[in-house]
Amino acid sequence: MLKNFGNASLNTINQRKIILLLTVIVCCVSLFGQNDYRDSKDHPLLPRFRGYYIGKSDQMEDYTYNFFNGDKDVEATGKYLEIKYYLKDGQKEPLEDDIVRYFSQIVQKNSGRILYRSNEEMTALISLKDKDIWVSLIIWSVRQHSLFIVEVETGLPVFDFSVDDILKIIKLKGRYVIRELNFPEDSHQILNESADILNKIGRLLQKYSKMKFYVVGHTSDRGELNYNIKLSERRAEAVKNYLVTKFDIEEERLTPKGIGPLSPETSHKESGSRTINDRIELVLKQ
Repeated sequence: MLKNFGNASLNTINQRKIILLLTVIVCCVSLFGQNDYRDSKDHPLLPRFRGYYIGKSDQMEDYTYNFFNGDKDVEATGKYLEIKYYLKDGQKEPLEDDIVRYFSQIVQKNSGRILYRSNEEMTALISLKDKDIWVSLIIWSVRQHSLFIVEVETGLPVFDFSVDDILKIIKLKGRYVIRELNFPEDSHQILNESADILNKIGRLLQKYSKMKFYVVGHTSDRGELNYNIKLSERRAEAVKNYLVTKFDIEEERLTPKGIGPLSPETSHKESGSRTINDRIELVLKQ
């Protein structure tokens, strides 16, 4: 009986060894399957969200991709990179908006602009000295999301709204957010880089002489309420003066208003909301 017991113990030990070996093999296969795809890697300006690996990556030269900026699709042609990220087994599932918020912060740290954002998508533009980097993030599920990136050599006319494009948006929505118009912090000075979009709006006002607008200034909620309202008023007035002076637009066609942080485009609590909520809008009068 002692001999039989010994054999039973030996069999049990062997079974445990086999189970342990199989467990190790399964774990190794799982870990190997969750390594980054071939020689793929993150874009240098856009490190991945924690807990994900690259399941697939594709690159192409001179490829055209459509980026949605909140109003329309904009074509960008250049060096294309698509990265598909998958959540590793055992990692805690984040909220979809956590991923969007993370990449929004990364874009802003690189002095980029958020052109469109929802709980499941983001479009952004990072302008460097020698190129523009267009970024589209799409959340397929909490376990999978993709980055679509196109690097465009500086000088190519990518972000180019025509007067007719602006008119279509105004007719559709009754307003136009001048996203390309930026001011220095705590200032109403119009920068030279904003001249292009303002000149297009000036030409639209000349072409459609019966249109009248409120020029509405908005700010983030950073700072005191009264100060922000006054700042938004000065910015709206500056835009009106630019258009009236340069394009000889009748003053009564443009009514400047400033409402500071009282009508945000996204929650002031959201990461990156300051960039989105600081804006000037043209609101069509009835």
